[in-house]
Amino acid sequence: METIRIELDGDYAIVLKEMRHKTTKAVDGVLAKFGKTRNELITEIQKLQSEINPDIPSDLAPILEANTEVIILSQVTEWSFGSVSQESLDNIPVSKYQKLSVEVDKLYQPSPLPVSN
Repeated sequence: METIRIELDGDYAIVLKEMRHKTTKAVDGVLAKFGKTRNELITEIQKLQSEINPDIPSDLAPILEANTEVIILSQVTEWSFGSVSQESLDNIPVSKYQKLSVEVDKLYQPSPLPVSN
């Protein structure tokens, strides 16, 4: 599969160019844990995106965060932060994590769900 290099202010992440079926299934599994379907969450996100300064509801924030982590860990093949693992992800500086999240969101639009910022 083709990959794309995302530059992260002196670091990098190599991600798959196309969303894998495995990633979509992993997102569905995360949503099931929160009692949501993909369509329900997409509807909620679209409603928020239509607002000028949307506040993410407290019940939605952990779902979006989990979604972001699943997509990143499933789609990144290599990065400069060590092994591609939850531990490495947890230790990425916030500014670089946010930049990676935004770039992944742009790359996979329309993704199973928007990633959080």
